[in-house]
Amino acid sequence: MNTLPAYTPNLPQQIISPSYDLASSTSGTQNVREVYAELRVPVLRNKPFAKDVSLDIAGRHSQYDLFGGANTFMADLHWQVNNAVTFRGGFQRAFRAPSLQDLYNPSIQAQVPISGDPCDYNSSYRTGANAAQVAALCQAQGVPSGLLSSYSYGEASANGVYAGNTHLKPEVADTFTVGFVLTPHFHGSLDRDLGASVDYYHIKLNGAVGAVTGDLVLQNCFNTNGANPTYSNSNFYCQQISRDPTTGTLATLKTFEENIGSFTTDGVDIQAHWGFPLHALGMSERSGRVLLQTYVSYLRSLRVVGLGAPSVNLAGSIADTYSAIAADGASISDLSHPSWKANTMLGYANGPLGVALHWRFISSMADLMDGVNSGDAGVPAYSYFDLNGHYQITSELQVRAGITNLFDKMEPFVAGAPLLTDAATYDIFGRQYFVGFTANFD
Repeated sequence: MNTLPAYTPNLPQQIISPSYDLASSTSGTQNVREVYAELRVPVLRNKPFAKDVSLDIAGRHSQYDLFGGANTFMADLHWQVNNAVTFRGGFQRAFRAPSLQDLYNPSIQAQVPISGDPCDYNSSYRTGANAAQVAALCQAQGVPSGLLSSYSYGEASANGVYAGNTHLKPEVADTFTVGFVLTPHFHGSLDRDLGASVDYYHIKLNGAVGAVTGDLVLQNCFNTNGANPTYSNSNFYCQQISRDPTTGTLATLKTFEENIGSFTTDGVDIQAHWGFPLHALGMSERSGRVLLQTYVSYLRSLRVVGLGAPSVNLAGSIADTYSAIAADGASISDLSHPSWKANTMLGYANGPLGVALHWRFISSMADLMDGVNSGDAGVPAYSYFDLNGHYQITSELQVRAGITNLFDKMEPFVAGAPLLTDAATYDIFGRQYFVGFTANFD
């Protein structure tokens, strides 16, 4: 039995937290009991076209005091045809109960980041095709008619209130994978170290817990994603917005977590490597060895359904999935979902010396941070190159050095993103150098 302790801080009802956010006290518990079993079944061995066929089966029953019972299971098939070819695949049912933070996060009053106020006279909402409907909605929310034509909101944040949600339900995911591995083991020294693998995956997550951030509240209220086609102030998301009746500025945005819908994604992962000694090309026996290795990921789809918006395929775009949230209600989800990513390395080794050139590739992406209909310019394909090496001076001492972002490429501009770029995907520091050593004193 796993018991998560209650969190009941010995603090006044309202405090100023270390991050200067106003927070309330909170408490909560969750108990879970689990039973787990796994079985590996050898099916065939050393038969024609079946050097090794085996099946892995596992199951788990979890009993939550808040959510009742849940069953998860998996089945994986491993089929090694011969020394050169192996097929693999499987199915897995996964279950994630909301965490204590999801359920019992204290009520926090804090500044929440936003990309702008749709009621700003110069915003794309006020100047777009639905400008008249947007203006009427702004007035219904409290922007005085006399200020509407010149109303401006120049801040990148707004007062927000975020709290946990004890009505959250568990997430359930089904994962299917199938692929193959090639290890041909050719006899020639030029192609002896050659191999590749290709795997297809499909994941469907239902009841996904996601963050309804300040930006998402504003976007859905003002119909960026089709969530309020009548531009009604009685819309659920519009009801999370309050304005100062005198100035019309944003007074409070209520943010929270919800079981927002579903995520469905599928794609292909590819890995390949090829290494050979240079004497295979006619050079001397002491000329060293070359290794070429690459990891390629193809994202075919990332479809998000929920929050009153139509199904959207985010593959090949920069967009917030609102799938992870900080304690103050800010979204900390991954933003970039390129259709293609690759990390390729060309290396050379000769005795104690090793050097490698790395190529990191990210395909071009549309910018959907301000919504699918924002019209923001996208981001072109990006390539970064890194160079590193090491030298084993003695058996106890190794020195290493390198350069990251060799050509000092700057990060792209991403409208609507924190820092106006995606710092988790793109290099925001420019060219960097490093040097170090490792000493073994055994």
